[in-house]
Amino acid sequence: MAKFCFHCGKPIQPDWNMCPECGTAIIGAPKVVQSPSTPIPQYQQPYRHPVQKKSAREQWINYAWIFPVIATIIGMLSFLTPYAYARFYGSYGILELSVDYWWFGVASFYIYGYGTNFIGWEIIDAVTAAYVFTNVITFFIVALMNLYTLLKGINLRKQEQSFSNGLLWTGIGIMVTTIIFIVIINTISITMDTGYPFFAVLNLGFPIIWQFIGSGLIITGYLIGKMKPESVR
Repeated sequence: MAKFCFHCGKPIQPDWNMCPECGTAIIGAPKVVQSPSTPIPQYQQPYRHPVQKKSAREQWINYAWIFPVIATIIGMLSFLTPYAYARFYGSYGILELSVDYWWFGVASFYIYGYGTNFIGWEIIDAVTAAYVFTNVITFFIVALMNLYTLLKGINLRKQEQSFSNGLLWTGIGIMVTTIIFIVIINTISITMDTGYPFFAVLNLGFPIIWQFIGSGLIITGYLIGKMKPESVR
């Protein structure tokens, strides 16, 4: 059914809201309701902190605990070898006499044709007592400092502790105790025994040499570890 504008009489469509000729609003026209568009949810990725790649210097610092651990493991194993030794060969290259001294107070003597003879902590005279006392006391001091440093290095690996000054003083203590041990043994040999320095006749063994190397590694690890910022220790 056709409809007409009541104002100008022009034909209009049923769904028009106003007359296109005169602009008069049409009463009773259906209202066009636009359904609101449903917003499409947008997925937001969770915020991730940017991963900062550690520099070579920072990675090197994080592995500083290796120095004291390696130094003390080898240092403690070195006690299983003689700290002083001597080898005497005959004219045909045959080993005629072998002398070995272990830091914990035991010595062994090999004589060609007689075999090996071990001497423990037998106190024969004042000279033997001086040697044994010096060996045992310094051995326990150095061994305990090595053990302390090993445990300290393991805790540093677990990030449970920071590089404290105790690690530095332990490294220095191992070096100083080893020097004192050499001086005392040489003094006993000169004043009470042969009249010559002990290590002028016998060769320095691996335990003494390594204590100097090991203490240097401990101090190096400490100095590298102290370069780490306080906030990440």
